[in-house]
Amino acid sequence: MVLQTLLRIHNLLFLCLAVFGVMMGMPHDENIPQFKVFCTIFGLIKDPDQRIRFLNEQLAPTPESLLSEIEKLAVITSKTDDLTEERQKLQKIDQNWTAEEIVREDGLKAKKFPAVDPDLPQVRLAAKKIRRIMRKAEDVIREFRGKAQEVVRLDGGARTEFKKALSGDANGKISQSSFASRGGAGASTRRQDACSYNAGGTTEGPGKSLVNDVFCLCGSAGGSSSSEYSSACGQTMTETDVRWASSTGTDNALPANPETTFPTIMGKCPNQVGWDRPNLPSAAKLRRALADFDALLGKTNFAGSNPDRKAYHFGGGHGSTDGSCDGKTGDHQKVCVNYLKVMAGNGPGISWKAAIEKAAGELEESERLSVEMNNTKTQLELLAESAWGIYEGALTGYSEQSAPHPKESKSN
Repeated sequence: MVLQTLLRIHNLLFLCLAVFGVMMGMPHDENIPQFKVFCTIFGLIKDPDQRIRFLNEQLAPTPESLLSEIEKLAVITSKTDDLTEERQKLQKIDQNWTAEEIVREDGLKAKKFPAVDPDLPQVRLAAKKIRRIMRKAEDVIREFRGKAQEVVRLDGGARTEFKKALSGDANGKISQSSFASRGGAGASTRRQDACSYNAGGTTEGPGKSLVNDVFCLCGSAGGSSSSEYSSACGQTMTETDVRWASSTGTDNALPANPETTFPTIMGKCPNQVGWDRPNLPSAAKLRRALADFDALLGKTNFAGSNPDRKAYHFGGGHGSTDGSCDGKTGDHQKVCVNYLKVMAGNGPGISWKAAIEKAAGELEESERLSVEMNNTKTQLELLAESAWGIYEGALTGYSEQSAPHPKESKSN
């Protein structure tokens, strides 16, 4: 009963605030669904190097270190006459491998193994087997390196596309050049040039960057003389955060400091849920986010006299609108972005979306190769275990004269 009462109070307060927002002529949470889509996309592209770090975590211990273990075992069990190039690798081996005992890190413990005499028959037999394993491991690692190079290339391409999608710039730098302008990037422009149905054509327009479209969706055109602030994206943001006005208060200018205000806006994003590592980019997540964007595009209650603009409209969902998306004070129906000109005819399309689609294709191939790389790592782990097993077997009997059996000599 108490819970039901609290819910009624919450709903009543929400309704009162909504009515008050309409009376004051201010945007009131209408763009929350669209903002959440942009938040999801931003979360996936904001850290271009995240995937490389994840892959490095997945590949620990590295295949290179596993090959190194096998090479070391081949060197220390073999006679000089049995080694050519392998013997040269001895210079690169840690001193522990040629001292009186060999230390192998195994989880949190280190196994200590006695050194071996390569002249003993069982050691010579073990050396021959380990060298065969080493040659197999070298073939496997060559295949791994080829795939790794391709993954680096593909992920590098995806990172570049992420930066383009975010800021409209291959370097990922957020600035006033992130906004579309009929006069070209960086020119003195109005909000309508970056957000309206009649902007774009064969030049840049709405969709130039995610930064551009977030400001279209969340910010009014009010200057410093206006008392309006925006909660169109679900969180009350100060006028300074989202206004399309110059630092001196001139209305309908480019946002003054997008490099600082854009992170402030995106700091209002809800936490992403439903995925393991929700912000780790993948082809599936990117395509799901773009599908969510498509699902909301054109779904506004568009009752204006120009229904041809409806299919390209995003946001500004309260009542009718004309697609101008000029964000004028007191007109909450026009805090939006309309992609008519950039999507229809010879328009350049939604640039940030095209960049993400390209990145998704590159990540899809990178993910396929990453699975194969993990399989290769498993092969090397099995080969390394085989080499260690052969080495330990060669110690049986031999170690009774000089040192305890390796399994009896462990240190934390």
